[in-house]
Amino acid sequence: MAYSKRALRAYSIKQDLLQDMSGPVVYAAVAAIPGSIKFVKVGFSTSLISRLQSIQTGCPVPITSVSYCRTNTVDKARAAEAAIHLLMADQRSVGEWFKFDLSSERDMKVWRGAIPAVLNEMFGKGRWKLKSFDYARAARIKVAA
Repeated sequence: MAYSKRALRAYSIKQDLLQDMSGPVVYAAVAAIPGSIKFVKVGFSTSLISRLQSIQTGCPVPITSVSYCRTNTVDKARAAEAAIHLLMADQRSVGEWFKFDLSSERDMKVWRGAIPAVLNEMFGKGRWKLKSFDYARAARIKVAA
């Protein structure tokens, strides 16, 4: 069976993600509804793919994108999560979910600035890399873990 270049590239991306996400990470999973409202789950995990599958199971809105940053230790991931939660406190919805109205200038400022501010403080400016991917697309690609 021949696969398209697009399918092979998507498969390669998912393989890279599986390898890259096997270790401590702090992440932000975005569940978007049509319009300017976005719900964000901020957390940490040592197995991000499994964690995202679990979150999606309990979330009535599809997770559309995920951003994450690898950390050296679980303690650093946990500390980054707690600091991000503090900066997003005004947007807290339920539990560890945060609600952003991107038509609001105030929400937009937090949306764009909270995670980079925490990562700069904890790891040093330019010493961390925030990666993002289209979770809805990646979830459709079948890969043996």
